[in-house]
Amino acid sequence: MAKILNETRFSPGPEHANFSWWKRIFLEPGTRLCKFTEHALYPGRGVSPWWALDAAGPSGDPGFTSILEGARRSGRPLTEFFRDVYAVKFEWNSLSLSQNGLLRLQRMKLVEPVYAFHGQVAAVPGKRPPLANPGKDQQRFPGGAFQVVIPGLTSAHMLGTGFNLLS
Repeated sequence: MAKILNETRFSPGPEHANFSWWKRIFLEPGTRLCKFTEHALYPGRGVSPWWALDAAGPSGDPGFTSILEGARRSGRPLTEFFRDVYAVKFEWNSLSLSQNGLLRLQRMKLVEPVYAFHGQVAAVPGKRPPLANPGKDQQRFPGGAFQVVIPGLTSAHMLGTGFNLLS
């Protein structure tokens, strides 16, 4: 029987410690995940371990689709809303395509079973964009959304199912 990714791993590890709390979960093939990212998926290349469950998940996770609906109702710019709830520093990920500024929503589904770590994103300190407010370049990204981290994730474990551009 083939080994399942992270089968013997029981902690996300210090390199993936951006959770307020987490628990280990099993994700079946066919599980749909998504994220905002500037990076495309290419076969045989590295894949970021950080994703969100598209549908509702355990521990009260409403799922990414529900959070997107809430973001639209909030009246805030989508980039600002998602950067805050997922605590994404500017230096980690622009969340969008630099050529046009549109948010790039990457979607994928697992083709292999994996163990992942699921929980609420912790707050992180970060810097504002260089021209936003030069005198006060520090800000806090509060977090609070649910996320999964799948250490060791590769293109062999998943299939990119498309992407959307949002403004």
